[in-house]
Amino acid sequence: MATGIGSLRRANRLIERLIELETASPTTLANELELPTSTVHDYVTTLESLGYLTRMDDGQYRVSGRFLRLGNEVRHRYDVYTTAEPELAELADETGEYVALMVEHGGLGLILSMKQGKKAAHVRIEETYPGIRTRLNTTANGKALLACLSEERVAEIIESYGLSKKTENTIVDRETLYAELDRIGERGYAIDDEERFDGMRGISAPLVSEPDETVASIGIYGPTNRLTDDVLHETFSDRILQVTNVVQVNLTYS
Repeated sequence: MATGIGSLRRANRLIERLIELETASPTTLANELELPTSTVHDYVTTLESLGYLTRMDDGQYRVSGRFLRLGNEVRHRYDVYTTAEPELAELADETGEYVALMVEHGGLGLILSMKQGKKAAHVRIEETYPGIRTRLNTTANGKALLACLSEERVAEIIESYGLSKKTENTIVDRETLYAELDRIGERGYAIDDEERFDGMRGISAPLVSEPDETVASIGIYGPTNRLTDDVLHETFSDRILQVTNVVQVNLTYS
């Protein structure tokens, strides 16, 4: 059983790294994952035979469209995804920045959708795409979700995953995080001040379908030179609260 679980974990690491690299040879993947090339070759040929990877003419591999189909099937099961999509696209077009929709899934933040505005065309955010799961304490979306969970649930998540540190600004102290969640609850939105990626800031507000039941959070992200304090607290804060309210109403009465 342990060997089987270990194999699944290695296959998962391989797939996630290949998504980040976009294309790679077995040798490159072996170096990236610090695994024997022969082992990686077995994984990629098996995944190719199952239809999850595609071998290109130059011998490199990329993930196939099968993941897109599976991902679409999963996220369409979330009512908030289909309800929020038009609002996300409009918000990205209006702000020009990245816009993200996230739900809490097993104590982690699952990104259901990412929209890229025109200003963000030349800004690449690593390890941030639909389907990826992130630690909730590292993003505005994640903290917005945590602020709506019970203290017991927040404690469970911290016990399970700890407080992961991504940058010097990431909140990794439990009491500091609780104080931050109180502030989020008071003002209605969360701020990411270079807490997951250096040079990037964000703002997010949660959606609540029923009293005390968090459904998701919507966030806006961009570089620090554009997302200044004035922009975040005076411009984007009102807009993000408006958008989440619209989606919440549509969820409730659709």
